[in-house]
Amino acid sequence: MTRFPTRIYKSAQPIHYGIAFKVTSPEAAEQFITKLTAILAQ
Repeated sequence: MTRFPTRIYKSAQPIHYGIAFKVTSPEAAEQFITKLTAILAQ
């Protein structure tokens, strides 16, 4: 998926339903997921 869904609600600017993260390597992706899991587990 390269784009997150959007909707327009009483505005000309679309509202995005996601945040894009740029990950440059498999190791960086693993570290990101580990840190995100730790934050969500708190």
